[in-house]
Amino acid sequence: MFYLNYKEMNISRLIVYLLLFLVFMSFILNNWRTRERFFQFYFDITTQQQEVQRHSSIDKILSEFESLPYAQLEADYQEATKSNTKKYKSLLENKYYYQLHRKDFFKFIVDDIRIYELLAKDDYYKACLFDEDKTYNWLIHPKLLYKLLELCHALEEKGYDSKAFTVVNGHRHPQYNERVGGASKSRHLQGEAIDISVGDIDGDGRYSESKDKGIVLDLLEKEIIRSEGGIGRYPGSRSVHFDVRGYKARWDKQ
Repeated sequence: MFYLNYKEMNISRLIVYLLLFLVFMSFILNNWRTRERFFQFYFDITTQQQEVQRHSSIDKILSEFESLPYAQLEADYQEATKSNTKKYKSLLENKYYYQLHRKDFFKFIVDDIRIYELLAKDDYYKACLFDEDKTYNWLIHPKLLYKLLELCHALEEKGYDSKAFTVVNGHRHPQYNERVGGASKSRHLQGEAIDISVGDIDGDGRYSESKDKGIVLDLLEKEIIRSEGGIGRYPGSRSVHFDVRGYKARWDKQ
């Protein structure tokens, strides 16, 4: 009968643990959400970025990115995202896209809101997480970022929690917009809209649509957006949409 001695048993266990560790690490490294968290952690410990509190600071960050006109975007990208179809091309052909790399995703762009919070989590985004040489085409209107910052400032000035909301999405290319059920001429297509999810804005320990969401909607209506853009109110949910289309628009249904 064959017996393992104590030393051989320890070596066998070590090999098993090593194999399990390698399987675990393989899973971790091949999961885009885990990579996203890892690269954010790495970015934060290797940089000392400050929260973005001025319009001029937003401009400075944007100026650091290469900007390409729609016509110079890769043909494969235009086709895959449906940006070159007749339905969408007229909306996009005069736009300029910021060229982002993986390291750019984790930069603060408004307050402590990071750029990746405003990006579509599509195949292009995930590809950048796995290859730092790949680029991501980001379409965003600076005025929209200004309005987001003004919302943060207005909440803080009135004694509310300016960090009690999360950005759900910003720019959506046509294919992604169709996938999530967006309107055919959504302002997200042109980088002019943001959706947020509202939390405990007044800091009383619980979320209330009438109070917390009401505070955000009231500020958007009276101080931030006013007649300069659209506000989607979406009763019965935590969601709020606002955009900088240039004229007043209001609606309740998603």
